[in-house]
Amino acid sequence: MSGAIVERKVRIRNAAGLHARPCHAFVTIAQAHKAALRVESGGSEVDGKSILSLMTLGAPVEAELRLRAEILGNGPVLQQATLIGAEILGQQGQLGEVTPGAIAYLLLVDGDPLADIACLLGQGEHIRAIVKDSAFVKNT
Repeated sequence: MSGAIVERKVRIRNAAGLHARPCHAFVTIAQAHKAALRVESGGSEVDGKSILSLMTLGAPVEAELRLRAEILGNGPVLQQATLIGAEILGQQGQLGEVTPGAIAYLLLVDGDPLADIACLLGQGEHIRAIVKDSAFVKNT
């Protein structure tokens, strides 16, 4: 996986510390994502997707945990978003890709979403044109 390393520090607020129930909740959320997740506390580092590993930290109330994940870059995120959208709609091979025979929906935006994904955010103010089936739907 190539992307950025994101790191955050969090403090345990639960009076019982990091026990089985919060470990289970944490791991359930972590496993829903592709990014590898490492958790460090007290000089030990473990796999954030393993309940048993998290519990071995024995993190008490007020302990500081350091969370570190490698996230996907903008290109893979955009690719996954379009391909997963096509899969949800049952239109793999027709939507979410630029190939012969696929339904063509293209956005022309101000900026480079591979460098700054923010040009795809908002209410369409960065969208200069929308092309659907070889015809302009929006052209500013």
